[in-house]
Amino acid sequence: PRPSNAFILYRRAMVKQVKAKHGEKPLGEISKIIGKMWKAETPEFRKKYAIMAEEEKAEHKVKYPGYRYQPR
Repeated sequence: PRPSNAFILYRRAMVKQVKAKHGEKPLGEISKIIGKMWKAETPEFRKKYAIMAEEEKAEHKVKYPGYRYQPR
């Protein structure tokens, strides 16, 4: 598995909140809403998630030292 990027971490953190607010919309719609929210966030706020993504990437490198992403 690939390490999560900043947006994926943000999405994971926000999905329950958005589902509670927007009810039974399909996941695709939920992702679009979260994507708009992400773009509206300040650079300082987004940097928090970028740091978390870098930490996850470092942990991933330790856990899977020979890992190399290979698209199908």
